Amino acid sequence: MPYLEIENYPIFLTQDRERFLVQELFDDPSKRVATELAGSPEREEYVEKTKKYLEAEFKKDKKSFLKEWFNFKLIEQEARVNLYNILVDYSYYYNQSFLQDIRSGQEKILQDRLGDSLNFPLGNSFYFCIKEKQNFFDKLFSTNSVESRILINSNNTYKIEGNLKSFTLYMGGMALLLSDKISIIPTKDLKTAN
Repeated sequence: MPYLEIENYPIFLTQDRERFLVQELFDDPSKRVATELAGSPEREEYVEKTKKYLEAEFKKDKKSFLKEWFNFKLIEQEARVNLYNILVDYSYYYNQSFLQDIRSGQEKILQDRLGDSLNFPLGNSFYFCIKEKQNFFDKLFSTNSVESRILINSNNTYKIEGNLKSFTLYMGGMALLLSDKISIIPTKDLKTAN
């Protein structure tokens, strides 16, 4: 599910959070399964109920809400399985980046047969593309122009921490600081960044 705006806070829902909400909001197991189907009435109902649930949590205790729902700290496997979705939501939120599939046709078919497409729709490795800055007319008449690409390998991701407005993605020998600006921290500087 794409991020939700609650009182001007973009809320990213991890897979664990989504499972919790489905369990909390639906008693009927068949409805729980149907919430996974994009465009289904159950999915639409789930989005509405989720928004109302989160708005009520915000009104109940803003400080707890921000700690529990707005901020996140994803470690190891949880970071890897949420990586794709958080980068997609970040890309929509700031509209300055997009993800690019680098798999061959054969790799796509194999991944589908292995059942990996749900957690890794673009495979374990893909490009995180930073859009070239464009003026109004360029945006009107062109597609995404790439200023630079960063190869992301989900297997090397070990931590994602922050919130959708500003978070750090730790992987391999570097960290990406993602907010309204994008920065790369090389290996030698990671100790001070943690």
